[in-house]
Amino acid sequence: MIIFLLKIMKCFKYFLFGLLSLSCLLSCSDKDENANKIEKVEEENQKVRIDEELEVAETCFEKGDIANALDAYMKVIKDFPDNEIADSKIRYVLMQTPRMLHKKLTTSTVPDLLNVLGEMIKVKPDIGEAYYALGMIYGRELGNMEAAVLCFEKAESCNFEKTATYYDDMGVSYGIAGDFEKSIQALEKAIEAYNNNLQRTDMSDEQRTENYEKLINTYSNLGSTYINLGDNAKGQEYIAKGESLKQKK
Repeated sequence: MIIFLLKIMKCFKYFLFGLLSLSCLLSCSDKDENANKIEKVEEENQKVRIDEELEVAETCFEKGDIANALDAYMKVIKDFPDNEIADSKIRYVLMQTPRMLHKKLTTSTVPDLLNVLGEMIKVKPDIGEAYYALGMIYGRELGNMEAAVLCFEKAESCNFEKTATYYDDMGVSYGIAGDFEKSIQALEKAIEAYNNNLQRTDMSDEQRTENYEKLINTYSNLGSTYINLGDNAKGQEYIAKGESLKQKK
């Protein structure tokens, strides 16, 4: 009888152990499910935050408020460094900044832009487009060619899409600063890029016309730079090329 009772108690113990194990499994399963739910909610909240900041940035840029557009994009990049949309958009706005500022198409002031660009390169020290924008602000807007050249040198060390306009602006900046050899190197790259652009089939007539006019102007700048360097013959050669293109318009 005693042996029988001991067997029953042993079986009952195993039964209780089984119940406890099942309870733990169910509890763990509930925790995992809750954790997944929390993770999904956090992901949805992150997406909402990103979308809101991107919308703010787009609206600001459409209104010509470059500084606040850049600031809104940077808020996304600070929290989500790998966000490709914000990274792509901010690079586009930066490349448009010199033109918009020069043509007074922005409500942002030079101090506003210097401030936001300064903060930007602290967060993304490898963003070449920011150094390009800074170079143009210091050079064309403030007349500080020493600072402009330093910014262009920093931009050159960064990996980003360097356009014909970028090389053109860099060449002019070096020329004004008196570094004619570097000016020539940059202007020659600009001419090559402008000529390559004219071979593209995806440009509008307006873009093609603008590119052609810039090419003419760059030939003239290159010619003047060679003359300043003491090579009058080569200078006149490039100026003549520009005049020849002007006649073909």
